[in-house]
Amino acid sequence: MAINYPIEELAAVLESSLGASFNPQGHALSRELILLLAEGQPVSPERVASVLGLAREEALEILRQRPSIEWDETGNIVGAGLTLRPTPHRFQLTGCTLYLVQIQTR
Repeated sequence: MAINYPIEELAAVLESSLGASFNPQGHALSRELILLLAEGQPVSPERVASVLGLAREEALEILRQRPSIEWDETGNIVGAGLTLRPTPHRFQLTGCTLYLVQIQTR
């Protein structure tokens, strides 16, 4: 059974699942990364910086502090709550397949 949600609603749900410990800049970063990844392509740090209105180096510093961010071999972001890498948990959004990051349990 397929359920359709607007991407903004999905981004809000994923963002809220990241916890309340993030500062406002962290919330903005999480939300924008989810929206950018939902386009179905790896996201460059330059694009993140542009969307957030930050310098590239400032954006990279923030991104590198987040161990949950997945990087590809070329230095682009491929995962942050959503991932472009296949997992058992997938869904279709505007014609592209996205996956949910698997959470490791102890």
